[in-house]
Amino acid sequence: MPSLADFKSMCFEMQVPEEFQKSFFADRHRIVKETANYALNHGGTDGTLTNLNDGTMLWGASTIEENYLLDEVVARYKPAVVVEIGLYRGQTALTLNRALDRHCQGARYFGFDISEASIDITNALLRSQQFSHQWDVQLQGYSGSLAEGLRPDLVLIDGDHSFVGAAQDLVTAYNLLNVPGVIAIHDIGAPNWGFTHQPPGILFHDVFPKLAGANVEISWLDSMCRNLTMRMLSPSANTINNYCENSDEASLIGCMTMKDTIEGWGGMGLIEKRTPNHQINLEEIMALAPPAAPSVTAVARRSMISRALRKASELIP
Repeated sequence: MPSLADFKSMCFEMQVPEEFQKSFFADRHRIVKETANYALNHGGTDGTLTNLNDGTMLWGASTIEENYLLDEVVARYKPAVVVEIGLYRGQTALTLNRALDRHCQGARYFGFDISEASIDITNALLRSQQFSHQWDVQLQGYSGSLAEGLRPDLVLIDGDHSFVGAAQDLVTAYNLLNVPGVIAIHDIGAPNWGFTHQPPGILFHDVFPKLAGANVEISWLDSMCRNLTMRMLSPSANTINNYCENSDEASLIGCMTMKDTIEGWGGMGLIEKRTPNHQINLEEIMALAPPAAPSVTAVARRSMISRALRKASELIP
C-alpha cells in the first residue's frame, strides 16, 4: 500500500484496481436510481435537485480517483469511528462504508448533511447494502456547540465551503481527532498546477500548515489527477464503466469538470495528526485568513461538524 505522501506525486494519473472500478460504477447507477426516485416522489422541491439533466446532480461530484483514495485511507488506518460532513448524493458515503465493511470490523460511521434530499438518498443507498457495521445518517444544521464523548479516527469534510465554515469544521475535527487519525478535506484544488482558488484549498495549503507545523503530515491528491475520470467521460467510452449515456452528455460533463478544476474545485487533502493533545483555535486561523474571508465574529460559529459529532456521540452506546 502506498504512503499517503505518494499521492502528491500523482499529478494526473492514478492506477485504480478494476474491482474498485466495477464497484464504483455499480454505486453510481444506484445513486442515479435513488436520486431520480427522490425527485419523482418529491416533485423536485428540494433546492439541491435542480438541473437534473446535469450528471453531477444525479451521481455526485467526487471522482473515482478521490473515492479510491478514501478507500486506501480506510484500509491503511482502519478507523473505528468515521464522520462525514456533507453527503450530497452519497457516493463517498458508499465508498467509506464499503471500505469499513471490508477492513474495520465493529467500526461506526456517522454522516451528516443539511439537505433533506441528501439524507434521504444516502439513507436509501446505505440501507440497500446491508452493511455489517453500525452506521447512522442524520439531518443536522450548523451549531457552535462542542461535541462531547466522540473521538473520531477519520473525518471527511465536504460541507460549508466558505473559509470560516471550512475553518470551523477543520478546527473542531482536528481538536477531537484521535492519534493517529486523519482528516480528509474535499475541494483543495490542484496545487501542482496552481489552481487552489477556493476557500478549502486556501485553508489547507496556505493557512493550516503554518499553525500545525510538525504536529501533522500533510498530503493530497491533486484535483488534476483525473486521467481515468476523463477517459470515462470521453464520448468514445463504450464500456459499462463510463459516466455518461451519450456523447452530448459526455461533452457537457467533461467541459464542466475541467472548468471546475481550473476554478480550484476537486482534489482531496489529507491531514494526519501525529501529536496527541495538540490543539488549534479558530482565532489563530482567522488571523491568517485572506482579506476576502469574513471575521469569525461575523459568523455565529456555525460549524456543522461540532453539532454532528455531538449528535454522533449520543448515538454510541
